Amino acid sequence: TQTHIAITQVADSFQAGRELGQSIREAFSGAAADAVVVFASARHDYDALLRALAEAAGTQVIGGASSAGEFTDRQRGEGQISALGIRSADMQFSVAVGENVSGDHHGAAAQVVGALRGMGNSPSHTAARW
Repeated sequence: TQTHIAITQVADSFQAGRELGQSIREAFSGAAADAVVVFASARHDYDALLRALAEAAGTQVIGGASSAGEFTDRQRGEGQISALGIRSADMQFSVAVGENVSGDHHGAAAQVVGALRGMGNSPSHTAARW
């Protein structure tokens, strides 16, 4: 399993996503990431950011959140975007969304579990178990 951490201060969301994705691809010798976890300041246009990141990193499996302060093991700040690229021959990745967490957290969790059913039959491939 390979990982790569990238962070950018680029203000343009599309350009920032492209920069992060290219950094991840370069770290993986040109190979696509299997998944990316991203944390971005609320100042960014998430649609533009994610579109560019997905294209440059080579994956549609992107999860993350907005943040009020972004960091890596080497840098921290505000208004930035940090990303963790993952590439693995031993793991499967998927992203699921649970909506209305504050209004119905049990229902949101059930949405996520339902979306992830069928990922694998062993507990090591199950993202969540109840």
